[in-house]
Amino acid sequence: MNYRMDQGTHEHGPIHWEAAPGTDGHIPILDFSSYSLLKGAVDEDELQPLATQLIQAFSTVGFVYLRNHGIPSALLWPSQEMPEFQQVTLQMFDKSRQLSLRIIELMGRGLNIQDMPSLLSMHSMMGTGPNGSVMRTLRYPPVSAHVKAGQIRCGEHTDYGSITLVFQDNVSGLESHRVVIPETEEGRKTSRRSLAFFAHPDDDAVITCLDGSNKYPPITAGEYLKQKLTATYDVN
Repeated sequence: MNYRMDQGTHEHGPIHWEAAPGTDGHIPILDFSSYSLLKGAVDEDELQPLATQLIQAFSTVGFVYLRNHGIPSALLWPSQEMPEFQQVTLQMFDKSRQLSLRIIELMGRGLNIQDMPSLLSMHSMMGTGPNGSVMRTLRYPPVSAHVKAGQIRCGEHTDYGSITLVFQDNVSGLESHRVVIPETEEGRKTSRRSLAFFAHPDDDAVITCLDGSNKYPPITAGEYLKQKLTATYDVN
């Protein structure tokens, strides 16, 4: 999923299908204000339409751009040196964890999962116990004037967890599953910054098919992550 900071107020309505800022291609834009981290009382009647729109975006594109999610931009792009870097980073991790749980809950609603407490409890140890969730800060430096044909910044890939939050600046390059080099000279001269939060189930959570089939055998989240990392890095 693709996220960018936008703290403005927008009327909640249908998904807007347009090119999200800093991306190439069309990614649905969804107003998350009805379940924002800044919102106090939550109107249950507003959550189901939001859940339906979220599942629509994930099932057709696989990505969604959220507006009004409630994470302050000061935690992402500080304007000065930060002697309290560790504290701010931990705050950002916790805000990302909270937002991830809200998105996962809406996914459960949209998929008509009846046992919502079990779904959320499978992600209860993000940042506190055996769980593969991690937050990474990323910087792509400016590129030289001479770039090989087909050169990219990050190759095509898929992530291994439940969802991924990507917070980014305004520099273009993000495409579905990869990051390319900007086509314009100005874009190539500018560093690209982003922050990714990879939300995983707890290591001992058993992953099974939602439809009750045996298409994929049950596996724990920890073992699945280990298999994917082993295959990716060819670790014997």
